[in-house]
Amino acid sequence: MEFIRIKSMLILLILLIISGCSPKETVNLQPPVAPSNLQVSLISEKRVKLLWTDNSNNEVGFIIERRKEGENWYEIKRVGVNETIYTDATLMPGNKYYYRVKAYNSGGESGYSNIVEVNTPSIIVPTLSYSVENNQVRLSWNNNSEVTEGYVIEKKSNGNWYELIRLNFPINNYTDVEVSPGNTYFYRIKAFNATLESDYSNIVEIYIPIIGNGDTPDFSLMGFATLNGGTTGGEGGPVVYVTTGTDLQNEINKGGPKIIYINGTITPQNTNNKYVIEIKNVSNISILGVGDKGELNGIGLKISGSNNIIIRNLKIHHVKDPNITSQGPDCITISGPAQNIWIDHCEFYNEFQGVDKDYYDGLLDINGPVYYVTVSWCYFHDSWKTSLIGSSDTDNYNRTITFHHNWFRNCNSRLPSYRFGEGHIFNNYYQD
Repeated sequence: MEFIRIKSMLILLILLIISGCSPKETVNLQPPVAPSNLQVSLISEKRVKLLWTDNSNNEVGFIIERRKEGENWYEIKRVGVNETIYTDATLMPGNKYYYRVKAYNSGGESGYSNIVEVNTPSIIVPTLSYSVENNQVRLSWNNNSEVTEGYVIEKKSNGNWYELIRLNFPINNYTDVEVSPGNTYFYRIKAFNATLESDYSNIVEIYIPIIGNGDTPDFSLMGFATLNGGTTGGEGGPVVYVTTGTDLQNEINKGGPKIIYINGTITPQNTNNKYVIEIKNVSNISILGVGDKGELNGIGLKISGSNNIIIRNLKIHHVKDPNITSQGPDCITISGPAQNIWIDHCEFYNEFQGVDKDYYDGLLDINGPVYYVTVSWCYFHDSWKTSLIGSSDTDNYNRTITFHHNWFRNCNSRLPSYRFGEGHIFNNYYQD
């Protein structure tokens, strides 16, 4: 019996040695590291999306807590390991909510992330956009509301607002045929339901261009960008769609040929807090807006060291780096060496009245050795310093640039302003 007992103890000791454990050793799992960079974005009056950064490698999941203004915190959801997105669809319109997140495992819970807050509107204000086709105004707006029952469109001409039409939800577009060439019209929209109305949307100002009877405008490439083999952008390459600045920058960095469609609003917030998208050292790329959805708000484009680039159907506005006290990035900068660039059917604006002349920089500035550029059918407005060609008196390259069929309105200067080079300017319209 003594032999059997000793043999059993030896076997147990061998097993412990093989397993790497000792009889007194226990495993203590450490609590996970706290998540960070919690962000919240509004989806509708009743829904928000949460996004956070997972900083741990041993969590079982995350605990999401919420509190309503004036109330206590409570847990609303647990999500699994590595999950960093959650949509809360249990909110009430017209309230203020706070959120925080923590990780957990069997060893305990982490500290909390940062706290974020969001106000759910009683009814979402629509965002109005437009296009002009065949002397008709096509209005469109977002309709991601969950409480809207209809919309009121108002129109102003000759100084007076009046109700144009009422439409039921979920209609999100309307074509106004009662417009005349050579006139300017203003539109705004508000949402309503049985008990309340939203605030008014943004106001859009639309000028109906004068085109002779039977004349069809020629939108084909003209001017200097036709030279040096022409400008074709990403023609023949794959087509990709992006909705964030980060995705746009990644697709550009891969090079061409490629056609990139922007289907949404690019902002510094969805571009890793950058204020410029770099089109740098690449060739054969087209960047195009999808309908009226291609927009860059607060962030610009810079083309440098690149050839055969097309920028079309984009709205770029209010470009400002808050880290720069005076001026800041342009809506578009072309900095040489660069050649064969076509900028077509775009809208550029910042602000003119009400801001210091050096608060914003230019709408379209071109400097250095830049050749074979055409800027066509673009709308430049509300700007102190619109378009500067040549950065200084020593920037004396023989740039070759065409401006044709552009509309300049409510601009103080530089329409454009040339330092050196060959300027080919025709059929542009200057207003105010």
